[in-house]
Amino acid sequence: MRILHIVNDLSNIGGIQKWIMNYFEYIDRNKIVFDFAYHNSCEPLNQSFVDKIYNLGGNIIELPKISVCSLQENTKIFREVLHRGEKYKIVHCHMANAAFLYLKVAKEENVPVRILHSHQNKAADQFSHVVRNIPLIKMGLKYSNLRFACSSLAGDWLFKNQKYQVIPNAIDLQKFNYSEIRRKNIRQKMNCENKFVIGSVGRLCAQKNYFFAIDIFSKIKKLKHNAVFWIIGIGPLEQKLKAYVEALDLKESVIFLGSRNDISDFYQGMDAFFLPSLYEGLGIVNIEAQASGLHCVVSDAMPKEVFATNLIEAHSLEAPKDEWVNAFLEVVDSNIKRKSSLSLLQQANFDIKQQAKNLEKYYLDALDDTRRIEK
Repeated sequence: MRILHIVNDLSNIGGIQKWIMNYFEYIDRNKIVFDFAYHNSCEPLNQSFVDKIYNLGGNIIELPKISVCSLQENTKIFREVLHRGEKYKIVHCHMANAAFLYLKVAKEENVPVRILHSHQNKAADQFSHVVRNIPLIKMGLKYSNLRFACSSLAGDWLFKNQKYQVIPNAIDLQKFNYSEIRRKNIRQKMNCENKFVIGSVGRLCAQKNYFFAIDIFSKIKKLKHNAVFWIIGIGPLEQKLKAYVEALDLKESVIFLGSRNDISDFYQGMDAFFLPSLYEGLGIVNIEAQASGLHCVVSDAMPKEVFATNLIEAHSLEAPKDEWVNAFLEVVDSNIKRKSSLSLLQQANFDIKQQAKNLEKYYLDALDDTRRIEK
């Protein structure tokens, strides 16, 4: 059975795409295969991600971006998609502001299982987008008959008092497990053997609050001269962030590493992880960092599910900046030996091997339920 996943993008690979791919790799592909429908853009696709989709047996379908002027064309094209080849029995939409179109058409075409998946706890970064998205999100809700969320915070925000199922942002824990050898190799490669390395992973956008992160790092650098900041990710603010770093004379210490396929190695080389997001549905990178044995300093916008080990601490974005700085300096002073936290993350349901089996059951049970109703 093929399931159609609808995402915004296959160029900038973020938490949503990671979520789908993690489950795709570990679900029983003799029973279930994922296809990906995405909005086209002028940016090239992430080729390694695309290759992985095809290698796992998936298909990729390009959709035109939704606009007021093209709704009729969008509807026509998506209707055609649903009739290509094997007819989809499950459509899984990861875009709350686009469900009004995709899940509506899916319902009209008698797709039995229509999933809306909440990955955030906010409508958008920009006020104009919030104003646009809120009515669209409300319209889309009525066309789903199964609701998923990455956390209770994300679920409560989108679905309010409607029933939903939390599907953990599970990962391959062993892939991120701490390795002294991998740590040594990446630090040598980055010429950071004797550095205090702070790292952050995420799209370079307003949500991730990188200007704030750079401000905090600049204060740390004055007190800890061997500090460096690795930033992994790409996004619309990249050039502005680089200009800001240069203006602060931090070009040699703040290293932009772009989009990478070897992120698990870079976690090994870090000494602390930093994610001061303005909001998060979950933040899968928090789980990856904890699996790597890293101490994590994050904003208090994180949902409760993130706090799976004693490696993570939260601070208010309204707190004095010195409070944030001291959190990192304490990591230096404590000199705690890194150790595995995989058992705690397994207990918190972040082991993809088990969670993929659970997701498979949710899909198949939902399909069986709709068949029983039809009878």
